[in-house]
Amino acid sequence: MADVGRSTRQRIQQAERSGIEVAVYGGAVAVAAAAPKAPAAQEALDEFYDLLLATGERRHFRFGPRGELVGWWLAALAAGHLVYLAARSGPGPSLAGLILHRHGGRLSTVHSADRAETRHDHPGALHLLRWRAVQMAVATNCSEMDLGGVDVAGARRIPREGEPMRGLYDHKRGFGARWVEMTGAHEHVARPARYLAGRVAVQLARRVARARRVR
Repeated sequence: MADVGRSTRQRIQQAERSGIEVAVYGGAVAVAAAAPKAPAAQEALDEFYDLLLATGERRHFRFGPRGELVGWWLAALAAGHLVYLAARSGPGPSLAGLILHRHGGRLSTVHSADRAETRHDHPGALHLLRWRAVQMAVATNCSEMDLGGVDVAGARRIPREGEPMRGLYDHKRGFGARWVEMTGAHEHVARPARYLAGRVAVQLARRVARARRVR
């Protein structure tokens, strides 16, 4: 905690005082008691998919079909390669979620999302989830905790002031993280024709959606 920035510490502590609890799915070591009446894994991950969709709409990115993505998460969870943390306050829907991959002696952030309309009443939900993930990495003797990328589109450098990813970079720096240059993910295209057709379909769908908003 000594390496965590002051404002980040305050957010974490504020979330804890407000009664936010963390449900842990797939954690080898429980860093917090599971939230009361937390739903089963499939229901929880299906709910997270909705959070992710809403976040994508706000930030202008898309995800694959629900069945395929949730199915893959469940398979990875069963195999011990995925950890899901959900922030909850009472029996209602989750406030935020965080998916991590467990591999090679490290925990890596994959997806995070929160419910925008609950930020005022329950601030710091995502801060608390990231802190619980850091605690889990320490408790399981991980050599590294990867908070995820903040790359600027078309560049491999630290985001500058005023760029869209700067806020996320500062958020992760608040946890004591440091910038590490990495090769990044590579995409293997098994069926080029189907891949091209899919890319074209996505572009057309985006143009149609934009045209509808303009009207």
